[in-house]
Amino acid sequence: MAFICCLLPSAIWSASDAERLKLIQISVGGWAERMPCAFHAFQTHEAYINEDGLGRLPLNWPACRLLGMPADCMLPSGAVIVVPMPESETQTVERAHQCEFFGVLDAVALGLATAAEAGLGFVIDAR
Repeated sequence: MAFICCLLPSAIWSASDAERLKLIQISVGGWAERMPCAFHAFQTHEAYINEDGLGRLPLNWPACRLLGMPADCMLPSGAVIVVPMPESETQTVERAHQCEFFGVLDAVALGLATAAEAGLGFVIDAR
């Protein structure tokens, strides 16, 4: 299977929500899942993957590199679709929130703070 990483045009935002979702689903080859911005390096683009691809489709190493994902993350499987956001939107605020949240989780995982000290209440470590 060829690895696919596709950039959809910004004109996609002029389509209705249903048309946009259908186009993204056709592009990823199944149910589309938006990748949280904590897992890619784009500020002005969104990335979508096939929701059912994990464990079923081959890992997409080229997309992993394009997205700027660390190799120790859960890597995308199958097609990856990159969509530019409307000009007036960025992911700066969401990215800052996710970085803060993951930073708190890292502090707990490394033993630098307890879950209560980090304000999380409790953490279930599923490793």
